Amino acid sequence: MQRLVLSLAVGFGFGVTFSVASEDPVVRPSAPLADNSLCGDLLSSYPSVPGEELLSGLKLGALTSVFYDSNPGQAPGTDESPEEGSLAFTFSPSLGWRRDDSKWRTELNAKAGYNEYLDGDSYSGGSYALGASAAYDGGRWDLVSRFRHSYSDGVNRYYAASVSQKSYGAGLEATYDLSPKTSVRASWDSSWSVPDGGFGETENHVASLSALWRYSSLLRFGPGIAIRNSTGDLQQSRNSIGPILSAAYQLSKKVSIDGSVGLDFTRYDAGGGDHFVSSRIAAVYELDRLWSFNASFVRAAEADGSLAGGFRETTGIRLGVNREIRRMSASFGLGYEHSAYPVEDGGVERSDVDYLTADLSLSFPIWADRASGLVFLRQQHSGSDDLTRDWDAMQAGFSLSLNF
Repeated sequence: MQRLVLSLAVGFGFGVTFSVASEDPVVRPSAPLADNSLCGDLLSSYPSVPGEELLSGLKLGALTSVFYDSNPGQAPGTDESPEEGSLAFTFSPSLGWRRDDSKWRTELNAKAGYNEYLDGDSYSGGSYALGASAAYDGGRWDLVSRFRHSYSDGVNRYYAASVSQKSYGAGLEATYDLSPKTSVRASWDSSWSVPDGGFGETENHVASLSALWRYSSLLRFGPGIAIRNSTGDLQQSRNSIGPILSAAYQLSKKVSIDGSVGLDFTRYDAGGGDHFVSSRIAAVYELDRLWSFNASFVRAAEADGSLAGGFRETTGIRLGVNREIRRMSASFGLGYEHSAYPVEDGGVERSDVDYLTADLSLSFPIWADRASGLVFLRQQHSGSDDLTRDWDAMQAGFSLSLNF
């Protein structure tokens, strides 16, 4: 009979995420939820929800949190809109299931959360996320399918307002090995965002076809082509097609680099066009058992549900370092995101937004493998000529994680 395990954490879950294909309120401290963007959670620094195997691949976890946010409403700090801090609490249960056999791997995940701000009920709200994936290894064939759905309620920096939003996503990827050194990969990914409050629904789609050549046991790369489409209630379609170059480098566990770069030739249904360089790059370097470093870069475009005739082009970079100190682990991260807003003919122009974050945390065991703690600090700055998007905020707190 397997041992029954229940995991409970008391603390804080925070994240720095460049979500360029959904308007999730990533700057609102909350229980960590699945990212719904086309870029995935590449730049996410959410700590994982604790949990151990319950029954035959089933895992159960929970996260309760207490934290202080100096500016949950993301106010610019003027006389008309002053900053107002608040203490907040969060509770988030999670459930996961995984099954592996000789050819199939299946995963199901579900998380829910609720934030309660003591000063400012308008900032409180619930959220949930559901995810499913299935992978098939058929020798020469590899197939992966994904589905995701989430709901969030709270202040959202992309809309500069408190918004309830549902998001959906689906993807499929197939790889076929033509020879030991050459393979062909086809992929498709789509996302849909459905906000309330008078904002427009948006959808973004991308399909690609690539050929990969294994140059050595460490490096593989190859060219391809990608087709993208973005549209919404407030804009006509933005269509693009262009070449992409993908590469992956793996040197044991010490160095890993994976990414792609593409040149998109874009046309707007309402008139006009341009070109855009899209990319996703992630790198990890483990210097030794004490030091490790990570870096990631993403550049992508999507329809903007808050801007008539507008789209959002986002460029984001994140750098992180981790240091093991005896039985403790210290982490420091820096993030920068620049959002520009090109418009179709007749669209409404908007000022660019620069978003910066810095976060520091220290985790440590308290009682064997049963309990651990985390202290953290995070500073945020959003800068823009648009005062509704010009603000500063700080979050700080302590967490205690327990396993039974």
